[in-house]
Amino acid sequence: MLRPRSLSLFLIALLGLLAGCDSGGDDTPPSLTDTWEGQFVSSDDLVVLRLEIVEGATLVSGSGQITLAGEQVVFMVQGSYLHPVLTLEINFSDRPPGTFNGNVTENRKEISGNISGPGFSGTVSLRREE
Repeated sequence: MLRPRSLSLFLIALLGLLAGCDSGGDDTPPSLTDTWEGQFVSSDDLVVLRLEIVEGATLVSGSGQITLAGEQVVFMVQGSYLHPVLTLEINFSDRPPGTFNGNVTENRKEISGNISGPGFSGTVSLRREE
């Protein structure tokens, strides 16, 4: 049995330990739902890519635009995401589809991968729009 003074010291030490513990908090990485932007070079042309993704479980969808040689083209995307792999099909209204196959960083702040479609292909790193 602990003496009253020993019990008090024990309780103070225990409270100090508990105060320093992480409560667990929300360690869940952020969703991919966001606006992403990046640039890459395809056949000596600078290509600007903007993508708005909505993540729902392992499925992703969204829309975007690609600017190539001064022409801006809009598209829709759908695909799957099982961390770290993101796979998207890029669907244009008047062109053949394209693809994006990439990897998401652990902190979900960057997506890097290969993109290809009608008139463009390359390696791109997308970052969250700030």
